[in-house]
Amino acid sequence: MKKISILILCVLIQLMSFSQTENSEKIKFRKLAYQDFEKLSINDTSDAVIDLFFDKKDNAIYTQIILLPMSVVLIVIPPTHFIGIGSLGISGPLFINGSATIIRYRKKKLYNVLLTYKETGTLPKWARKKANRRLKNYELLPINY
Repeated sequence: MKKISILILCVLIQLMSFSQTENSEKIKFRKLAYQDFEKLSINDTSDAVIDLFFDKKDNAIYTQIILLPMSVVLIVIPPTHFIGIGSLGISGPLFINGSATIIRYRKKKLYNVLLTYKETGTLPKWARKKANRRLKNYELLPINY
């Protein structure tokens, strides 16, 4: 009886693991690059939204999050541990803000915003405001060839 139940259990597990469903192809959003999002772009507004997401994310990584490891190194070195504690007081909130920015401007959210914009033609209010500001700045930039 045990052998039959184990055999049936193994067969059911194999059937479930190899069965194909409608959403068998899942998108790995973190592996998508800038060029992949440009394929979803339909006009200059969606280009501005893509630029917004990537700029915010890159700026948060390079200007806010990178300061915390340097502060921790300064705490470990004995003659500079007072400087390290002070810089940790400054870089700690910056690290938290940078982490929140990375979460806020993640690629999955960008993908969903672009898909809804492509289908309905409307952006969320916060994205529309920032995209309009970015488009206005693009118009003000002089183009030198």
